[in-house]
Amino acid sequence: LKMMGRQAASSMWELSAAHATKILAALSAAGVRDSALCGRVASKLAAQLEVEALPMEDLAGAASAFAGQEYRVLPVLGSIADLAAQVCEESAAAASADVSTVEAADRILSALDALEVDGAESVQRLRAAAEAARAFVGQAPVEEAAQ
Repeated sequence: LKMMGRQAASSMWELSAAHATKILAALSAAGVRDSALCGRVASKLAAQLEVEALPMEDLAGAASAFAGQEYRVLPVLGSIADLAAQVCEESAAAASADVSTVEAADRILSALDALEVDGAESVQRLRAAAEAARAFVGQAPVEEAAQ
């Protein structure tokens, strides 16, 4: 798997940001950490987020992949939180929030908590937006649902 990570790093231009984060997740599941690959994936993701928004599931996958690698890249994580908050806010305002949006927001928040990225304004905005979307779909917060 380490070799796969090295090959991914040298072929990064061929991979989408979503596929690159899936490689990070696979490495994490196998217990392999690769900070050099994380840096390249973070750069690729940052560049992509500047030009287009990713689906919530891809944002959640990216945040979870960085958490699995224990890799804190605050600008990218902040961008993920901002975009996810925007999706939650817009879906709640348009009365189109669904369970998958709330679940993806919860995955992002869990990843940010694992990386101890909780005081940033973007994270607080995401928490509030996720609550608004959760209220729309009538889902209990993660903490309450686990009890």
